[in-house]
Parts: sequence; C-alpha cells; structure tokens
Amino acid sequence: MSLLYSRIKETKDNITHSIETVQSDLLTAFPIQRCIDLMDSYKGYGKYGYFPDTLQQHCKEIIQRTSTHTLENYNKLLMLTFMESFGVRSSQRSLPASVIRLFSIEFDRMIDEMNSDREGYYLFSHDAFLKDLGMCRCKLYPCGAELLDERSGVPKSILLRNGIKQLIHGSLFFLINGNGFRPYYELHMHAPFRQAFTDVGWIRSYLRIADLLQLNPHVKGISCTSWWYDPQVSVISPRLSYLRQQPLEGRAKIFYVALDAEAAYGAIEKSEKRRALYEAGKYVPKLYMMVWARDDLINWTKQFRVALNDSVQMNDG
Repeated sequence: MSLLYSRIKETKDNITHSIETVQSDLLTAFPIQRCIDLMDSYKGYGKYGYFPDTLQQHCKEIIQRTSTHTLENYNKLLMLTFMESFGVRSSQRSLPASVIRLFSIEFDRMIDEMNSDREGYYLFSHDAFLKDLGMCRCKLYPCGAELLDERSGVPKSILLRNGIKQLIHGSLFFLINGNGFRPYYELHMHAPFRQAFTDVGWIRSYLRIADLLQLNPHVKGISCTSWWYDPQVSVISPRLSYLRQQPLEGRAKIFYVALDAEAAYGAIEKSEKRRALYEAGKYVPKLYMMVWARDDLINWTKQFRVALNDSVQMNDG
C-alpha cells in the first residue's frame, strides 16, 4: 500500500497545483474537508449517490467562479483525499483481506484514469463517478463482479408487488431465513467490473461476500435488483442462467419488483437477440430482487472454498 499512497500524494499535489493556478483561494473558499464532512453525515440506508444540497451549491459556485473542468479537478481531489484516509476508514470496518486487496486495485485504476482524458466523468450527475467516489469513501466495497453497499435494506413494499403468493412466501422468508429487512448488503453493477462478470467470477465474488458476512454478523444477507433474475432471461439467453441459478441453489429468494417497459436498466444493451425480441414486442424486461440470507449464502460458498480460494487470492493480487 505504500506505493499506492505515494501515487495518491503525487496525483493530489499535481491536481492541487492545477486548481490553485486557476484560482489561488478556491480550496480555501471551498475546503475539501467540508465536502467530506457533508458526505459522511449521511447515516441512512442505501443511497450511495447521496449528494447534500450544500454540496450541490458548492459545485454551482465553483463552476461560476472557474469552469466545469476545474470542478472536475476539485472532485478528483475529493476522491484522492478520501483515498488517503482509507487506512482509518477501513480500520473502522470489518473488512477481509480479499476485499482490501480489491480496494487497492481499484484505487490504482482510478488514479490511472485521472491522468487520461475523461472530460465530463467527474461530475455528480455521472453514476459511474458516484460509484467510484463511493469506493473512495468506503460506502461501496469492490467484490469482483459488482459493488456492494455497506449498509442497505430491503423495502417491505416488496411483499406487495406480486399478489398473495409473494406476500405469504416473502413474509415467511424474512421472518425465518432473512431475520428482518435490514441491514443488508446491496449489490450494484459497475462497468469497470465487467471482466469478472462470469459464472466463476460471480462465485469468487460470493466467496468475498461470505468473508464479509462472517466478519459482520449483524448484516442479514445480500440483495440485488436486476433484469437478469427474470425467469424469461434464462430462456432467451441461456448463457446468463447462472445469474439466477447460483442464488437459487443456495436457497435465495427472488421477488418480482416491476416491469421495465422502457428497458431502462440495461436488459437489451449488450444483446442483439434480446433487443430484437424487445423491439418486436416479444420480450418486455422485468425487474426482480434477489435476497440471500447470510447463513444460506455462507453455507453455499463452502463447496467452492477449497477449489477456488487460491484462485481468489491470485485474482486479487
């Protein structure tokens, strides 16, 4: 990590110099620590993109004083300052070595990208930036195939989304298996993780999540909402059937959420077949929520622990 912290400091010094060249008192007028305090003030569930009104006003004023380009440099500096505090932040959490290694890899990636031309990326309107920032502040954890929100929950309204059967079975699940509706780890897709988006990549991710759950007994399990838990996806795109099958093998519960009639959640983004069926009116994406209770997930991963544990270590390092 010492090499990483040297990179963080060097990049931070360069960006600070760039900002002060544009306006020497900008960082005095808008202290980075004030932004950090505002973001840290959120203690609720979910909402990795929490963006306080005061911080929104800061962004507007920085643009008015300078430019959008300078605001992006300011937001890079915010990320780097969060990265610098990772040692303290990680010590306040129970994180396994398998996840800490991924943080280091992701911080290296972010620094590399800061030195490339990514105009328009470092803005609070950009979801991918919010996810990177979420990792910097340890609100989101890298786990391999997806990001994991450290503190989220399952809305009770999920029980009312699909008739009496979902209400009864869901109520029993949260009473017996899930032991309540919060806190849960919540999974989120992130484009830089696509390389790990395979059947084995997901197993490695679940092994890391099992490590996290064992260190954090207060967390009741994991949840994830997506189009790929829809039963019809396994028929249209059999190669993706593992996304639904793996959790079901481990006694996870999958709940209907809503229609995705406008395919706004990526169901047709990477597949010509699904897109053609959608345009022909033969496929309407639906969103489902997968909820996996902690003990069930931990028990399911045991079968892979010996076979893949060494592979997980190599994949992280």
